[in-house]
Amino acid sequence: MNNRHLLQSAFIIIGFVILLTACTSDTSKSVIELEDVISQAFELKMEASKEQEIVFMLFEIEIDNIEIAEDQQSAEIWFAMLDPQTGLREGTEPGVALAFLVSDNPYTPGSWKIVLHHEDGWQSALWSLPETLMSTEEKSLLQGKTQSIPHDAKTFTGYKLPFPEGRKAKLSQSIGHVLIYKTCPSTCLYAFDFWDGTMFPVSAARGGVVKKAVWEFPNGNTTNTNYLLIEDTSTSPTTYQIYYHLAQDSIPPALRVPGAAVRQGQFIGNADDTGASTAHHLHFMVHTNPSSYWGTSVDITFDEVSMNGGRPRTCVEAEQFPEYGSQCVSGDWFVSKNADAPLPTASIINPSPSTLVNAGQITVSARAGSPADIKTLTFYFRQKTSTWQAFDVVKNSTAGNATLNFCDWGLENGSIDLAVGASDSLGKMVDTKNSPTTIHKNFACEELPPSPCSPAPDQIALFTDFYYQGECTRVKIGEYPSMDYVAGMDNDRVRSILVGNDALAVLFVSTNLKGAQESFRYSDPDLSDNPTGIDTVSSLRVINFPDAPQELFLPQALSFHADQVIEFAWMGDADIYRAEIIRNEEILNTRDWHTEANWVVGTLEPGQYRLNVVGSNPAGAIEASADFTVMKSAGNQPVTRLDPLPALLRANLIHLQWSVEQGSRNVRWFEIQMKIDGSEWQTLDRIQPDARSLTISGNPGSIYEFRLRAAAIDGSDELFPGVTQAQTTLDTTCSPDSFDSIASADSHPQGATRLSWFTNQGHNICGAGDVDWMQLTLTKGQRIRLVVMPEMQGLELVGSIFLDADLSAPLAEFNDHLTFRAPATGTYLINVKAVLPLAAGTDATYSIRVVPMLRGWVFLILGGMCAFIIGGIVWLGLHRPASVLGKFS
Repeated sequence: MNNRHLLQSAFIIIGFVILLTACTSDTSKSVIELEDVISQAFELKMEASKEQEIVFMLFEIEIDNIEIAEDQQSAEIWFAMLDPQTGLREGTEPGVALAFLVSDNPYTPGSWKIVLHHEDGWQSALWSLPETLMSTEEKSLLQGKTQSIPHDAKTFTGYKLPFPEGRKAKLSQSIGHVLIYKTCPSTCLYAFDFWDGTMFPVSAARGGVVKKAVWEFPNGNTTNTNYLLIEDTSTSPTTYQIYYHLAQDSIPPALRVPGAAVRQGQFIGNADDTGASTAHHLHFMVHTNPSSYWGTSVDITFDEVSMNGGRPRTCVEAEQFPEYGSQCVSGDWFVSKNADAPLPTASIINPSPSTLVNAGQITVSARAGSPADIKTLTFYFRQKTSTWQAFDVVKNSTAGNATLNFCDWGLENGSIDLAVGASDSLGKMVDTKNSPTTIHKNFACEELPPSPCSPAPDQIALFTDFYYQGECTRVKIGEYPSMDYVAGMDNDRVRSILVGNDALAVLFVSTNLKGAQESFRYSDPDLSDNPTGIDTVSSLRVINFPDAPQELFLPQALSFHADQVIEFAWMGDADIYRAEIIRNEEILNTRDWHTEANWVVGTLEPGQYRLNVVGSNPAGAIEASADFTVMKSAGNQPVTRLDPLPALLRANLIHLQWSVEQGSRNVRWFEIQMKIDGSEWQTLDRIQPDARSLTISGNPGSIYEFRLRAAAIDGSDELFPGVTQAQTTLDTTCSPDSFDSIASADSHPQGATRLSWFTNQGHNICGAGDVDWMQLTLTKGQRIRLVVMPEMQGLELVGSIFLDADLSAPLAEFNDHLTFRAPATGTYLINVKAVLPLAAGTDATYSIRVVPMLRGWVFLILGGMCAFIIGGIVWLGLHRPASVLGKFS
């Protein structure tokens, strides 16, 4: 092939490349630049409206996101307010502006009409949006009607700040919902937004019962919100507390059921940014609408807020609208005193445990305590396995007495359990049913003449007639192989027995301590209804009564698989044990009394179970329970592998990666636990099932350990391994890049390094908060593309571009790339920094590259030239003589 043919081939290749580039550029323009154009139109409108829209006057604004309708004729612009002190996004609901296309060319800012909330056309513009862009419910919350103070407004009191005692959170807005931000203008005058930059714990501001709970939406979901609605019937009218923007699955399971009691100060979930939210925060308000989770907020006050009658206000709100409260605290930080008050205490102070009662009744004394007022003291009893029964109630007192008459209640001789319960004015209750006081009745309710044989504490007395009548004899501690060893008593003549306080009698129906037997800790006036019966005793043993069992320890937090043989082992000091497997309050399996402290159960179906064990000796019994889980067989169980980490990381950035080796379709979420410098394991936020990496920042010099597990959709959760899977130490030193080490370091605008066209310039983030500055000279209208390429996995960067030395507001911000058109001729300053504040180190490197972009008419000319060249080649191919064409074959 000669040079001419080579030249023709080169032109063909160049033409195709140019055409492909032009096509790609147009596609990118239609997808990317439309949002950019709407953003520019909003910024122009915002600048022109500062005198009319107070939020633009008081705050720096950052666009959160832009939603464009399918027909590209309208759009929503959601924007966030920046904290004046830190420059960070405030945790609150985003403001919104509307955009409508008013010309045929959507790619110029002037083609878009921006409508703001203060304008007269807001209402009609809002309701003209397509339903696919904004739902009717969202429109109703943003409609133009402004909530005002009714003339008969009622104030509800007794609330505490909705986060734990001693914790502080920042108020981002209260009356600002209506008067400044207009994020919820028609219903939120008395709402409060709290944030601190984290997913902080939320506490109940006041008690009540759960009305509705939503907890399943992923964290950061912009469409749906997790929330808890608490009904409070102690107010008039009934009020409803709404806790909005909660984190996924953070509402405790016990509070996901309507009607569940909620105490003031009780943990109810974690704050997040689910739904319409700019950052992690809690939206809290109270309303009186019984038919919906949402309603018009009512005026409330917080006990620990001393200003404005108990109404928190930001300093901006206090300055702009003093009629709603002119006081504020520095920085808008409020400290909670919302303690989850302890449960009341209750105890029986008389009688003492194991008291032997030889009378027909007993007086029970009890006392209670609580930070609040005690409302009731309730006295209970039960005998053997019967249910608890209340026999007296003392009201409005911390101490009281109650009399239990054995004969009135028809109680038999033997053990009787006593318990007391207390309730306070906060609605909290406690009782001692799980640790009762056990006494022993040893009294015959029938009126009979006194017995001639009264045993000493370490003796028993045997009688030849019922109810301790007839001939009798006292027997002391010892073994008696036949009744010949018992003075005054023949074989097979015993019909009743008295037992001393410190004695235990074992009666046998045969001599030599053999045959059927029965133990007696307490007196029995009639042996005819006993297993041994009457006139059967032929030998006996009398021993000192032992102490009741005191210890029974069951294993906790157990998990098994459905194909696994389940075996339990426990520790205790009882003589014999009885065990049960319970599911949904139904006994599924039982092992009757046995001496071994273990039980091989076998396999069970997947589900939640409870193991209940009772230990016993002749003196009494002790009981303990433990919950356990049986998961589906391990065949479908997810199996993960966490990649190891380098022993030393030369940056404060840890990039974790993992794989799923089995059951990837069954993964519900991932959980990672982290240990810092040998501390206890702490669980990080749940991670979505499609994720395979996570980046976190850490403290230089610390040792980090990690382990991973997967939760399963079908319940066959993977268990955390017992050992560390990945471990690393973060380097304490940082070697700066060449631009940081020169005299005029690039960490300041004055030391900005000059960027060269088409050349990668390398930097690193050395030191927490390090900012690298670069500069570039551009002419008006010149277009460039900036590309930032992190070289360390997990390193996320953010950049800004400024004109000359005006650093008050960036012209644009970017992450990995930016297409930029210079609005004026001059020197442009560019800075780059890490998104995570602690992300820094020798290996936290990246490169930045700047490329000039050709204008659109250049692509048209080059494309036309290519078309002309290609057309010419085709024409020549069709019209050359065959001899010439043969040269191409």
